[in-house]
Amino acid sequence: MSAFLRPRACLLLATLVLGASSLLLAQGAKRAPVPKSQVSFRIAGTVVNSKTSQALGRVQVAVTDTKNPKNSQTVVTTDDGRFQFQVAAGKYSLQGSKRGFLTFAYEQHENFWTGIVTGARLDTENLLLRLPPTAMISGKVTDEIGEPVRGTTITVFRENHRDGVSRIEGAANVATDDLGTYEVDSLGPGTYFVSATAQPWYAEHPMVSQANAMASLIDRDLDVARSGGGGFSFEPGAGHASGSACHGGCCRRRSPRLA
Repeated sequence: MSAFLRPRACLLLATLVLGASSLLLAQGAKRAPVPKSQVSFRIAGTVVNSKTSQALGRVQVAVTDTKNPKNSQTVVTTDDGRFQFQVAAGKYSLQGSKRGFLTFAYEQHENFWTGIVTGARLDTENLLLRLPPTAMISGKVTDEIGEPVRGTTITVFRENHRDGVSRIEGAANVATDDLGTYEVDSLGPGTYFVSATAQPWYAEHPMVSQANAMASLIDRDLDVARSGGGGFSFEPGAGHASGSACHGGCCRRRSPRLA
């Protein structure tokens, strides 16, 4: 009887050993670490107006891997300004753009911004991306008698404090229209300076020989006084040159004025 039971006992022991081995292998497989490339994290938040804190819909938001700029994703915010991305562990830049607002990065100040670091136990799902609305500078250029000066070059300068040093840098160039008006838009918050450069009226259509042409217009019998500003003027009541801009009997040089 014992001889009969011995083979069955050996078979049962072998079955138990195989079962235990399979269980250990299964547990070992469960404990194998998951590659980092297969672990994803969520970058999510809301885009708001930096001045009013109002949520902004239809904003194009982009997230870019700082180590691999080609690894980038773009979404458009919902009507309540929400956005979200699924990304691997790493460091990312976050940027938003919308018409009427400056393209801005997360926590941007001057030329510096804050990166988004994803990983275990890091909260990247309640971000607030603030976009500043753009500003506009507009005005009108007239001469000393109030007439609009067209074709005036308007140069806008901005005070920049980059790297802790105050600098005045060019920001934009535009020209006035036929009414002497100008507009410079898409400007960010800051301090600006405006300059105007224009040619006098008699230089808009120069003649072949300006010296001879001017000489032919001057009556030699008149007592002509030259101005110190490079233009010309006539004594009151003595008449004026044909085609010149006159006021009160005295011809004056037309100089642009910002209004």
